[in-house]
Amino acid sequence: MCFLVALAAFATACGGGDDTSGPKLPGATTTSRPKLPGATTTSSAATGATGTGTGISGVTTSKAAVPTTTGVPTTPTVFTTTPPGSVPGPAKLVDSSAVSTAGVGPLTFGLTVPNAEKALGTRLLPDAAFPAAKECIVVKPESGADAVWFTVSKGAVERLDVRPPGKVKTRSGAGIASSEAQLKGLFADRLTIASTATGKTATYTPQDAANANFRIIFELDLAGNVTSYRAGRVGVVEPFAPCG
Repeated sequence: MCFLVALAAFATACGGGDDTSGPKLPGATTTSRPKLPGATTTSSAATGATGTGTGISGVTTSKAAVPTTTGVPTTPTVFTTTPPGSVPGPAKLVDSSAVSTAGVGPLTFGLTVPNAEKALGTRLLPDAAFPAAKECIVVKPESGADAVWFTVSKGAVERLDVRPPGKVKTRSGAGIASSEAQLKGLFADRLTIASTATGKTATYTPQDAANANFRIIFELDLAGNVTSYRAGRVGVVEPFAPCG
């Protein structure tokens, strides 16, 4: 009997009962681990997102995707037509006006449309035959020389195109129907010739530093005759099509 009592006392002292009644270590009743700041992974805001970012504590989280937009239409160019009768005439751009690298007749490239209209003595009207682009539109003088167009880029007149049956020529006398030989005789080593699918282009580069950012470009057919030409600022004058 004494042996049994002693054995029971020994078991109690050694903690051999139900383990829920025994003392717990600090934190032993916590069922989940506390989360660090930024440890929660956030889902992507759009399907197909890729890439990861770093949370505040350095835990990697997924980066919200930036929506991809395709087929966004180009912002149309807004052109305000000057009211009829508001530009005093007569037209100063005539068939005898001379084209230079910096402009034509009284107009110099870089003028705003209102100032260009005052210089030319006529309104400039949008020509629907030439597609407009963002910050670019093609306009035609309401009166004066025929077959002449201007390109308005970022609010300024920066290019002139002369096409058949236009009679306006350069200061040197080059114009529609001039031959390649005539161009070489007029511009010599300032002329650069390049072949195209329809003929050639002849680009005149001015020698003076003041006009270094301007060019005159002639388009020639397979027979070597000028079919059109243009003058204007580098960056605007190069493409065959205005606003191209």
